Amino acid sequence: EKPAQIMLATLALAAAGAAVVPAPAASRAVTWLRCNDAAAGAAFLKEALGLAEVPPEAAGYPTEEEGGGEACHLFRVTWEDAAEGGGFLGVCSGGNASAPAPQCPHGPEGGDAVPFTYTLEVDSREAVDAWYQRLRGHPRVRPQLPPQEYPEFLVYEFTFYDTDRHGGLGCYRWEVQFLYDPQWPNLPAAAPAGTTAQAIAWVYTASATGLAAGARFLTAALGLEEVKHMHQGTECRIFRAGQALHSFLGVCAPSATRPPPACPGGPTGPHAVPIRHTFVLPSRAAVDGWYAALAASGDADVTRPAAAAAVSGWRTYGLQFSSKDRGAGIGCYVFEAQVIEGLA
Repeated sequence: EKPAQIMLATLALAAAGAAVVPAPAASRAVTWLRCNDAAAGAAFLKEALGLAEVPPEAAGYPTEEEGGGEACHLFRVTWEDAAEGGGFLGVCSGGNASAPAPQCPHGPEGGDAVPFTYTLEVDSREAVDAWYQRLRGHPRVRPQLPPQEYPEFLVYEFTFYDTDRHGGLGCYRWEVQFLYDPQWPNLPAAAPAGTTAQAIAWVYTASATGLAAGARFLTAALGLEEVKHMHQGTECRIFRAGQALHSFLGVCAPSATRPPPACPGGPTGPHAVPIRHTFVLPSRAAVDGWYAALAASGDADVTRPAAAAAVSGWRTYGLQFSSKDRGAGIGCYVFEAQVIEGLA
């Protein structure tokens, strides 16, 4: 079925009082990271990682020049073709008191680390090694270790960080990884320069026993398809974030280096996790369908769909939502379902 038809069916079920879930009709996914200086964050993504920036006029986001108080930059992470969506990574600073920039005085692996990891998924060990050789000499990159085999997870990877913890993205953890589990839907080696084959945005549960609750929200409330369940070590689960096999959303139990999120003021309060994960939808009708389904699920706190105020610089129509389970699940994270002008 086409996304619009799925959403119309969802609306009908919601009106009838039935248990419903929104179809995974997102064509693209954007993960937005907060920092103190959008230009510094953008420089890390562009100059260190080599990602291609999407012009603001093509994607409906505010810039420093607009003077609306919030400045953002958007980058393409995964390749896409005309028939399939891709993944994007954005960075914003200023103008949003409900999403403060992270502070990690004890470093990105300390007790105040951001409970988030962003993984660039590549198609071979050779590709991991090539990324490592390219990044290791850059002044904005600090690799944790050279690429390592982790046979318990069937991955070959390395972790790295931005050296700028004050203005840039130095409080976030980054990975380049080859997941060679035969169950994993690896894409062919066709990613052009400046992109990668796939990307995984990882969030963490509020308790060590909350993985089932977090996964249940993604499947039952959002209708996402699970593609991989890792049982070894710290348990993690991975879900498709869009129609294509480019963008994924992972949820893990907390660990020694990724503490559980805590948001006593709620997911938009002063201790909010400084990320937003956006499901980009093809139409306003699809956004309205997600609202009806999320409201009917009973599992989500959700805002009514609305167009962004013109003064904000955003050219979007959408809603924000979060899981109601902040005690064990992933209720400290903010998600969005949006039409973004230029990306629909």
